[in-house]
Amino acid sequence: MVGQNLTYNSADILRRAAFPNQPLAAKLVEQRNKPGVVEAVKKTPGAIGFFLHDWKPIDGLRPIAVARCDEKGEPIGEPAELSKAAVLEGRYPLADPLIVVFHPDAPKEAYDFVEFLKSETVAKMAEQRRLLTVYHKVEIEREHRIAAARKGEGPKLTMVGPRAGGALMRELATEYVKAEDVVQLPYVARTQTLAVRDFVSRAKDWKQGEGLYRKEAELILLDDKLQKEAIENYGPSWLITTHPQRKYELGRIGVAVVAHRANPAEWLSMEELRDIYTNRIRDWSALPRTLTPDPSPWKGEGGSAMKRHGLKSGQPVFQVFAEKTLEGRPITQYTQRETTEEVIASVALDPAAIGFVSLTDLKPEENRVKILGITPKDGQFPETIGPAGPTEKYPLQQRWTLHVGPTAGEATKRFVKFITSNETPAAAVMRKNGLIASSTITADQPPTLGEKPVFVVPE
Repeated sequence: MVGQNLTYNSADILRRAAFPNQPLAAKLVEQRNKPGVVEAVKKTPGAIGFFLHDWKPIDGLRPIAVARCDEKGEPIGEPAELSKAAVLEGRYPLADPLIVVFHPDAPKEAYDFVEFLKSETVAKMAEQRRLLTVYHKVEIEREHRIAAARKGEGPKLTMVGPRAGGALMRELATEYVKAEDVVQLPYVARTQTLAVRDFVSRAKDWKQGEGLYRKEAELILLDDKLQKEAIENYGPSWLITTHPQRKYELGRIGVAVVAHRANPAEWLSMEELRDIYTNRIRDWSALPRTLTPDPSPWKGEGGSAMKRHGLKSGQPVFQVFAEKTLEGRPITQYTQRETTEEVIASVALDPAAIGFVSLTDLKPEENRVKILGITPKDGQFPETIGPAGPTEKYPLQQRWTLHVGPTAGEATKRFVKFITSNETPAAAVMRKNGLIASSTITADQPPTLGEKPVFVVPE
């Protein structure tokens, strides 16, 4: 690699930009560095100065907007104030570009190196040397999109679903704005029957906040299979409106139940788990399969009296646990922890402890505790969590499914592609909310009324 000597100073840039064929003023008082220029200008009210900007604020001095001029000295366009955006967009004239040129026979490694030059790591190094990179431009464009979204700009993607899904979808929409484009996502929380009604209706008036939209919902989020009431009222319309190629499994929230490794129990039924966390079962001795001639598992303070642990109420994992387990009953007092790691650490220290944790945060190599199998309410055998995850019938998991309507616009399709891809920030958002993200179109029973897909969101 060869290149130009980059030891130029601010006078070089000023000369090339403003006086390409003229010398600088004879009365120019040169200073050694930026602090010297700043101090000199502050002392003299009529002074003006220039220096290479390091993007740090300067108290007591005001940057001057600069306009490009033609050969006659007439301004071209509006003056631009110094900002990263103005420099990167080419509006601020007192700036020099640094250009990388490829040889026609340059190897792939050369292109890979230039891609690296666009990274955040290089941007931080470059800024220390007063350089702005392509990454800074991406950052500024992101800030512009966020500002536009806050002003209410961008197409509105209408969506209905359960209340619990609102926070997740708003966070996904925010990430989409940061990474891709400006959109608004009015999310209306509905019961499943009403959500289905809004999704399959045509030209249906429905309100979100202060907005009123005369259109059906383009997207619907389901946290369970269609319930009987929704099928009875809107079954035929649902078949016409939906299609397997417009159905996406966003992910699933899974709950693992853990016990001390010395605990004789290998599994619990859903009824037993419910009774443990509603204070009906208070001691491991109430479960016949935990009785053992060897009392060693229960040695310690409290003996075999259960010590309940779990994630804090309000977390998505707790909500799934409560919905699937408690059957509307209040949960008994338990030790609430912020993270799965904290729950596991507590259970690992107490032979009589039990806890529920996020399946997403459970490490495959975890061996400090025992992961209990759970028998479904209508099942005969425990469903377990293996290295590949829980079995299909494992009862402590909730699948979030997204359906895209046949009249959805291009903006909606792009948004769906973004949130269903594991290659975008959406996957991190899913994981943060306790979901195991999936970009796979889920299998579904083919519609029976002869409809055809209007579009397929591209992979």
